[in-house]
Amino acid sequence: VKKGYADRIMLSHDAVAVWLGRPFTWPEEWKSMVENCYPTYIHKKFIPKMKAAGVTDAQIKTMLVENPRRYFMGI
Repeated sequence: VKKGYADRIMLSHDAVAVWLGRPFTWPEEWKSMVENCYPTYIHKKFIPKMKAAGVTDAQIKTMLVENPRRYFMGI
């Protein structure tokens, strides 16, 4: 972002909340690897870290809204 690439970044995040309709329980040895695998991670943890590093609200909107819109519209 600091190098001017905010208009080329799309943020995404996958998370497993259920498996076959049941809550998913991670094996104990995986827990440290997946501690940030929850659906609200970007909004609750990553965006505050970006703001603390100087990323603006406009740049965040570009990465979360405008870039995906352009991509999926084929622009």
